[in-house]
Amino acid sequence: DAKNIDCQYVKEGENKVTYIGQTNVTESGRFCQRWTETTPHFHTKMPERYPDAGLGDHNFCRDPDGNGRLWCYTMDPEKRFEFCSVEQCTEDEIEQMGACDEVDCGSGGDCFMTP
Repeated sequence: DAKNIDCQYVKEGENKVTYIGQTNVTESGRFCQRWTETTPHFHTKMPERYPDAGLGDHNFCRDPDGNGRLWCYTMDPEKRFEFCSVEQCTEDEIEQMGACDEVDCGSGGDCFMTP
C-alpha cells in the first residue's frame, strides 16, 4: 500500500521548507485560498512566477519565499495569510521523497511513499 507523505523538512544549508503534502488548513483552522486565485486576497505568488515552489491549482500550504515556515493565503477576507502546522519528516520519509521523480510527484506536488 502507498502512503501519502505529509511532513515537512528543511534541506541542509537552506531555509526553504520542502513540503509536498496536502494540508490546506492553517494553524487556527482557516481554509487556504488556491494559489491560482486572487480572491479574497490579491497576490503575486502565482505558480508561473514561482515554478520551483510547489504552487499550482491547489490550496496546499507551501513556503514559496523560502522563509522556513509553511503558510497560505486564507479564505477569510479579514485574515490575509497564516502559518500552517505540519509535522517534521522522519529520516525514512525524507529518503522516500528524495526518490520521488516527475512521474511520482507530477505538477500538483503529490508524492506517494512506497513500502
